[in-house]
Amino acid sequence: AFRYFYLSNVCLAYGLILVSKLWPKTGLLARATIENGFYEVATAITLLAGAIGLGWRWLKLSASSWQLRLGCIAMALLCFIGAGEEISWGQHWLKFESGEFFQSHNYQKETNLHNLVNPILFSTLINVVLYVGFILYPFIHWVFPKNRLSHLLIKYNLGAYIPPITIAILLMLAHCFHGWFIPQVYSDTAALLGSWSLGLALMLIHKKRVNHPFLWVAMLVCGIGFAVGIGASDIFQRDNFQYEIRECFTALVLVYWAFGWSGLLEQIKP
Repeated sequence: AFRYFYLSNVCLAYGLILVSKLWPKTGLLARATIENGFYEVATAITLLAGAIGLGWRWLKLSASSWQLRLGCIAMALLCFIGAGEEISWGQHWLKFESGEFFQSHNYQKETNLHNLVNPILFSTLINVVLYVGFILYPFIHWVFPKNRLSHLLIKYNLGAYIPPITIAILLMLAHCFHGWFIPQVYSDTAALLGSWSLGLALMLIHKKRVNHPFLWVAMLVCGIGFAVGIGASDIFQRDNFQYEIRECFTALVLVYWAFGWSGLLEQIKP
């Protein structure tokens, strides 16, 4: 059910972009992606819900494997920190000023940690983790399940952490909200197109192992997303509306993944 909910919301976001492209005076996209707008608040709520859910699971499963408990509490903390960072720990809602340290070192002069790091470096690190660990590796594991890394993870009862290709495809859908033709992110463009092409090629080669039509539909919608993004590239180049949308959908996928592996690990005896 989540997958179709996610896919329908991706399509709605495509529609929002097309409306803003064809009728820019509506200002719908701008209102949805502004500071403390719909997508930013939705991202924070998603991460907070993930933190509460995983924290509750951590408390309830005291007799479960150490892998489950460590994974749950680590992911719960990451979700909580991510939610706070997304809304600058409530600074804009509570109307408090940033301290001297953040005024001096935060490039947006907000009370958060992620803006203390060079934004290009920070986004590059995030993209490397997402593309390598959550997009490319799931396809490698799907085709070569006995590869050395997967063997080690399974050997130490960590195999449930391996993202399925569904997660890889859902993340590619999130990354379709991308700033096309912006020189600073050409590497991201290459990674996105390369990952999608590789994933589609592997699915075609091993099509008998594709066990659900949703995967084909999602890959098709991903291709449509490329066309929508390219058609609206002038909007993205000018206003960077794509980032808030991408963050929201990425958060949804990662929380979905976390609840998936924590449910599987629950079956492992300590």
